[in-house]
Parts: sequence; structure tokens; C-alpha cells
Amino acid sequence: MSTSNLDTLRDIPELFETALGESLVARTDQLPQFRLGPPDLCHLVKTNAKLHKDVTSYHYVTGVDASSPGALAAYINSLNYAMDSANAASKSSSWFGGAAASSTNTFRIKSGVYCTYNAFASIDVRVEVRIPGGVNVYGVNRAGKRVAIHPDSSPTFWAELFVSAVLRAMLIDANPADVYPPAPAGLRRVDPLPDLDVETRFLEAARDVFPRAWQLGPVGDIQVASLTANVLVHALTQYFGVGSNRWDVLADFWRELLPMDASVAALLAEAYIRADADAKAVRLLYQTLMANPNSTPVLLAQVELLQKKDKDDTALSVAKRLVNTAPLEFTSWQKLTECYTAVGDWPMALLALNSCPMFVHPQRELPMMPEPLRTWFPGHEELMLGDYADNDTQSLTPLRAESLRGTFRRAYALLARIVEKCGWEELLGHRASVFVMEDEYRQVKEEELMPVAVDHVPDVTTPIAGIPTPLGTSTTTAGKPGGTSPRSPLAEESVDPVANQAAAEQLPESPAAGGVDGGVVGAQPQDAKSAAAAERERAARADLWAKQTQAARDTTSGGGASGAPTANTGSSNKLLSAFSHKRLCERWLDDLFLMLYEDLRVYMAWKSEEQHAREYQLAYKRTAAEWEYLGDLARRLGKLSDARAAYRAATDARYSPKASLRLLALQVDPFATDDYAAQGEQAAEMAALLATLNNVGRMLAIPGHSVTLVYRVYGDLTFPNPLASAIFQLIGRYGLAKVQSEALGLNFPPAVFKNIAHFLEWAERFQVKGWDV
Repeated sequence: MSTSNLDTLRDIPELFETALGESLVARTDQLPQFRLGPPDLCHLVKTNAKLHKDVTSYHYVTGVDASSPGALAAYINSLNYAMDSANAASKSSSWFGGAAASSTNTFRIKSGVYCTYNAFASIDVRVEVRIPGGVNVYGVNRAGKRVAIHPDSSPTFWAELFVSAVLRAMLIDANPADVYPPAPAGLRRVDPLPDLDVETRFLEAARDVFPRAWQLGPVGDIQVASLTANVLVHALTQYFGVGSNRWDVLADFWRELLPMDASVAALLAEAYIRADADAKAVRLLYQTLMANPNSTPVLLAQVELLQKKDKDDTALSVAKRLVNTAPLEFTSWQKLTECYTAVGDWPMALLALNSCPMFVHPQRELPMMPEPLRTWFPGHEELMLGDYADNDTQSLTPLRAESLRGTFRRAYALLARIVEKCGWEELLGHRASVFVMEDEYRQVKEEELMPVAVDHVPDVTTPIAGIPTPLGTSTTTAGKPGGTSPRSPLAEESVDPVANQAAAEQLPESPAAGGVDGGVVGAQPQDAKSAAAAERERAARADLWAKQTQAARDTTSGGGASGAPTANTGSSNKLLSAFSHKRLCERWLDDLFLMLYEDLRVYMAWKSEEQHAREYQLAYKRTAAEWEYLGDLARRLGKLSDARAAYRAATDARYSPKASLRLLALQVDPFATDDYAAQGEQAAEMAALLATLNNVGRMLAIPGHSVTLVYRVYGDLTFPNPLASAIFQLIGRYGLAKVQSEALGLNFPPAVFKNIAHFLEWAERFQVKGWDV
């Protein structure tokens, strides 16, 4: 056995340092960037007394109890029992002096430092353990200065630290279908709430720190953190609600906090709605709005409830009030856009979407460490990564929409929803009717209004309130207002492209070529953007200049002005009247139109090829990477049935963790039974249930359960994780007894069924919805 295996831990990943303590130094340097903080860091120093040799390593941890320094020190002490089995095997080999040799190669833990971040106090708490010896607790602030922390310090401080550590464990795997890799390499996951007693203790601590939860910052799509929109609220909703379907626990928690602030009623109403207690939600919202009619969170909850009940007209009126109370939040405008889309008011839906405040999606707090000297990932060396890695979709034709994140991804989904309902051709017409088009700007330039009556017009270089500046916006070229837009390859039937073969033949044309629907100016080459921006600014100034020219003419109509300026008045007035009811399209929305065009073009080609193969009874074959590529495309466009079919074909051709997880997220959707509608209602439900269980079983049968070894994350059977969440969704829909019996009937291998049984036992112990059915 090589010496490299004699200084490692059993079943725990490790990254070995080049220089002593370089990981601690790197973590200290990054403290000013932390908000919630990265995963905890465990730094170890191992020594060999015979060889007089020390080695240092570290690994990341989430879920360790951080409610006291003793609990953190106990974790480091527990690692003494996890030294790699090479030591035990070496000590047991006592053949003819082998014991002496083995003792020479034995390493033991000399000391360790456990680092965990208190997001409320902005202090990195470090517990230093010396073996044998004592425990030293200290902290490092954002300035990198060491601060003293007494083990018996304020209980509030340790409650904040405990809550911070649990929140990081809850959110490390919050959205696995869209975030890759899900965690830094070398992460060991521990169940943050292993039993009901620890869960009760956590909820008590969370209740104590809730008034200060806004300090943790907002979640991805919220600009300003508030009492009801922050990381703590998001984590609790993901863990107890979305992940485990335990909305009753969450409702009890919010009910106790309701006297603190009226806005908490929105959180409680959401829990009622998701728990199918709509009557309680209606009563609560009514009482709260009577006392606080302009509460933004409560109005948002009311809109969501009305949308669930298909009361679109009423939801629209409430959404308008919501925008007035919170005009700077993306969610307000998103709901307004959804309501306009639901009632079929496409121009207003586009205007509402154009008004959405966009901002950059915050980066994940992943640690940046120096390159390790060597790494130890148990079991990873036995895995053929080529057989279980993600498909290489980057080598295919790139579609820019796949890289969208945060508010831009959600805005794209809204635009795709509008296209699905009204069709591409009609959307282009509405876009031309509400946004200023490039052809109209060109006409303004051709009229050459600038030289007219210069002596009568003041300087217009100074911006005037109420006139939007064009520098931050761009125009489109879909056609002139009131006219007929050029025919696009994506006609109104584009939402069902199989029936439109003629449109599919025009797919190679691009909107940027100046034909078809008139390309988006935001997609111009990089070297032409500054010129285009200058041209738009000049056109806008011409618009302002023309208005002031007309005012000057009105004041001097009886003077010595010649007839030449009057000849242009009718034309300029016509252009000005065309502009008066239009707005400038934001550049990001222009880009989304182009991205949507590209996606629809590829989608139509795909469906046309499928239809052709069906008609002539040909086998339609693609590679696993191409199927995953098409699955991502259909998922973005909201074609969930097509996305499930593509992901199934991709995973059948070759296993891919990303495709499998995205397929699993779509399989637990209530409408997944539509894929089997031809079999009848009951048979469709059974088929959807079995398909989901088979997908879970296949992922559990992969060596290391896919995520563990491929992404070097250990402990993926701890909750939260997507496999457990999928099973909990099935339990909430069909009941624990039925899911358990169907899992038994599938005859999984013993190791796979043992892991599924682990999730079923967790559901029964924590009383997930449907556990008693």
C-alpha cells in the first residue's frame, strides 16, 4: 500500500496543502465577500512521530452542529476514528517484524481548526483543538483581525452561529437542476437536523433571530431584503415546504411569529395555500388587508391565490396595486405581466415586461483556494468518469438562453409564455405597435429636421425631465407601426410547428440578416454598437428638437418665416404623433427576443424532423448530448412533455447526472401524467409513479449515487437532496403505503432498495405529508 494512503481519512475527502495553513489564510482573505458564508472548513494537521513528518489537509463540511464550541470540537475528535483503513490494516500485519514497519508509517491527527461563519455578526468562528491538549475558541472579523470569543459568551451569539450553519446546509443543494457543480469539490455533507429534537431546537433559535434575518441579505431575485424576503425565509421554505412537503410545520412556525409583524401573514397564507387550506388563507388575507391595505407581501400572496383560483381579472387589479406599492421589485412586475398574459392583453404584457427592473444574479459563495498539492476522494479512483459524467453539450451549436440566470431567466420564461399563447407572428405585430422601431428612427433621420429654424430653438444637449434617454435602450426592426410586419419563419402556428412544414423550410434565415422579422439592434456586431448608440441618441434629440421647433413656429407664425419650414411640418408632425404612444424597448428585452427566435428556430426544426420520421416510419436517432441539448431547449420554452421525452432518450442512451436530475424534477410535476394519458387516468398515474421510482433507483444504482463521485460531494443521501424530495412528492400525492409497495414490486437490488427505504423511514419519522396514508 502506498504511503499516500496512510495519511488520509476513511470515506472522507481531503485536499492536501502545499504550504502549512494556506487554506486558513485564503479563507481569511475572502471574509469581506461573505454574506451567508461558504461551507464550513475543517483544517487538520497530521504527524508521524517516527518520520518527524507533518502533513496538512482540509475538507469542507455542512450540517455539523454549531450550537456550542464543544460540538465543533467533538467533530474534530471524531475524525480520529476515521483515519484511513490503511492504518488499521498496516497495524494488523505483524508478520515477521511487519508491526515495526507499520508503526513507522502511521499518522495521527495532531491538531485541527474548525471554521464556521456567523452571518449575523460577520465573524468567522474558529475552534482550535490540540490532541492531546485543550480547546481554543476565537473569531476573525471581516478586517482579518482576531477577536476573542469566550465559550460561555452570549447564548444569542451561538444561536446565530447555529442558525447560520444549518441554513448553509439547507441551501447547499437547493436547486440542483440548474446549479452545477452543486458544491465545491471535497465537501462532506452531514444531516443538519437528524431528529425531531434537533429540529425543535433549530426552530426555536430561528424564531429568536427572525427579527434580524434581513441582515442575511435577499435571495436571488429580490433586490432589497425585508422581514419576509430574506435568506432565512427562503431556506425554511425550501427545506420544510418545497423539499419535504411539510407545510404544516412551516405554518405553525409562521403562526407564532404573526404578532411580530402583519407582513408575516403573507408567509402564513403561502403555507396555507400550499397545504391546500385555501379557506384559511382567504380569511387571513382578508383580515390583514383590512388593517394594512398596502402591505406588499400580503398583496403578493393575494395575487398568487387568485391566480391559483383562475380569477385572472381580479388578480390583474390586485397586481396593479402591487406594482404601485413595490415598483422597484422584479416580482411585482412579473405578476403584472403574468396577469396581462392570462387575460390576453399582449401589448400591456409586453409593456409590463419591458418595465421589469433587472439586476445581476448574485454569485454563489464558493471558496477560492490555492491549488492543492494532492487530493483524496475515496472511491473516486474506481469510477470511470467517462461513463458517468455529464454530456458535452457545449460542442453543439450554442444557444445563449441556456446561460441566463436570475431575473433574466424568469423574464425569458414570461416572454416564452406570451409566445405560446399568442404566437410568434402576432407577437411581432404587438411589439411593433408598442415599441419604437428602427424604421421609424430612420425616417426621422431622412427628414433632416435638425437644420430647420435653428435660430428659434434653444440648445437641446441638456436632458429634459420626462424624455427617456435612448442610451440604455435599443430598437427593433420588426416593421412600421400600422403596417404589415415582414413574414417570419415562425408564424403564429410556431407553438405547434409540426403542422407548419412551409415555415420550417425558412428556418436558416436569421433575424440579424435584415430579412424576416427584422433583427434586433442589440445583436449588432460589437464594433458597431457605439455607432448605433450614437445614432439612437441623435434620433431622440431630433425628436425633442422637432417638438421645440414646432413651439417656436407657433410663436412666430405671423412673422417673416419663409414657407420652406412649413413644408416639413406635416411630415414631422406625423412622425411625432407615431412616437407619442410608443416606448423604447430595453436592450435586454431586445436580446431576449433574439434568444427566443433562436430557440424557436431550433425547436421547429426538431419537431419537423420528428414529424417527417413519423410519417415515413423512420427511426429518429440522436446522440445523448443532442437529446440533452433538446431537452434543455424544450424546458426553457415551457414544453415540458417534450422536455421529459428528450431527457428520457438522453438517459437511455447514456447516463448523465444533469439530465437525470432535470428529468426527475419534471417527473414529479403533477402534469407528468399527461405523457401517459392514452392509458387512462388511473393507469397514467401508475405509469408516472413507476417512471419516477425507476429514475430514482437508477441514480441510486450508479456507483457513488452520481453526485457523490462525479462531483466529489460525499453524503448525498442526507436531506435535503433531490432524490429524497422526489420521493416525498410522491408520498404526498399517493401515500406512503402505496409508494412503499410499488418500490418493493420493482425488485430493486438490495443496496438500492436500502437507500430508498432510508428515505421512506425519514418520511415516516418526520411525518411528511401522506405518511399516514
